Amino acid sequence: MALLICCCFLHNTHAQINARIVPSAQQVRDFAGSSQVKLVFVNGLDSAAWYVYYVDFSESAPVFHKIAATQGAWNTSISPDGNYVAYSTGAEGTPAVSAWVCRLAENATPVLVTQGRAHEPRFVKDTAARQVIYQTTWQTGDWNGLGQTMIRGITGSGPSPRDSVLYAAGSFHCGLSVDKRYLATTMFEPNPRMADLATGAVYTLHSLLCKNKTTQADTVINPQACNGSVSSSGIFTNVMLYMDFGIPSQYTHQVLGSWGFHQRIFAASTAGDIIRWYDFPDSLLPVNHDNVTFGGWTHSEWSVNHPYYGVASNLVSRYFQNGGSYETTELCEDVYAINLKTATYLKLVESTDNSLTSTTHLEWPGLWIQLPASFTEDTTWLANQSAVRQNRVHGSGMKRSVWISGHTVWSREPIAGVEGFDVEGRLIFGKKYDGGVHSIRLEEIMPVGICIVQIETESRRQLLKCVEAR
Repeated sequence: MALLICCCFLHNTHAQINARIVPSAQQVRDFAGSSQVKLVFVNGLDSAAWYVYYVDFSESAPVFHKIAATQGAWNTSISPDGNYVAYSTGAEGTPAVSAWVCRLAENATPVLVTQGRAHEPRFVKDTAARQVIYQTTWQTGDWNGLGQTMIRGITGSGPSPRDSVLYAAGSFHCGLSVDKRYLATTMFEPNPRMADLATGAVYTLHSLLCKNKTTQADTVINPQACNGSVSSSGIFTNVMLYMDFGIPSQYTHQVLGSWGFHQRIFAASTAGDIIRWYDFPDSLLPVNHDNVTFGGWTHSEWSVNHPYYGVASNLVSRYFQNGGSYETTELCEDVYAINLKTATYLKLVESTDNSLTSTTHLEWPGLWIQLPASFTEDTTWLANQSAVRQNRVHGSGMKRSVWISGHTVWSREPIAGVEGFDVEGRLIFGKKYDGGVHSIRLEEIMPVGICIVQIETESRRQLLKCVEAR
């Protein structure tokens, strides 16, 4: 049976956030071991509506604070002292992207770090000096000699007179480790990577030896990885978090089993070992999930200062019947804190508008938790033998295997081919794929206007009705 999904690519204006803060003060203390907890994130459907919001859970009655001067912000990073946020503005992936730093206050004035070619700024961890790293490129292969990774200090009056090259052999987007030795990145290439600044070595992570379920043949799979974040551990500094697009359905991993797109956050080291993983179980789906067709992690980030915690958004796909067709939404409806040591979760904020016209989209979260003065990190918690094997998905609860997010088609199964038809049913383009492809950028292959796209996977064909607005 063909599934018809009508997707309209529209732009929406900013509206007041429709969300609520979920945990009580006691629940925050019980989960984080402290009442001094801060969350930053961006809300809005496009750059005109994006603003930085923050929640200070130590307030007697925590509320959402919007920083009015941060329009267009994305890729937030909270500072190690919990008082500032770094972010980007400008079209993603273009030379026009700039980096900014702003105090966490509703009326604060942002400080420009660098104008242009300043991608994904992140605060340097575990330092009294306020420093930001950023990258000069954002493209395929940028880990391998394309662009540079820069560092610049920030004082009360603004940035230092000039920036410095932290790493000249590539742009690494996922942060600098606590000991200032390792850089991490995931961007466009299949594998996450870490660079050792002491030796110059670049390590490839997440290359998986899997088994074909039918032939039992061993096959190395290199899934596309994204949403990387370097370790905040002072002991296990050569570790990073990331997600992948899942493995093809005909394969399984002897230890990890099988998983789908953005269903699992991994922690892996430069040795290539996957140390821990954190699944997205059905129990994390929104309470109102009758029309949910997909739920999974996105925008995962290690807490800037506490080694045991991370944060991630819950990306939710919903369908809505509109006459004889369907319309869909793809929104980040929840933000979860993750205890990386115990693999437990606490929902911090959630959308209160799950409608087709919702403007609540909770992206790029960052988490700060005050460390007790007496804190001593467990010296074994990220050792290879301590791998967490809980929180597997029990029953998918998902109704769709192919969907559209923005101008990109995603598929849990490898895509074998794509065909496009005009509204009268005439074939206007087609393309075959050799396997391993789980996403297709529509603007690269389809003409302007309305086009019916048919996606073929190994198990079935599905029709997606798309409106391309270019």
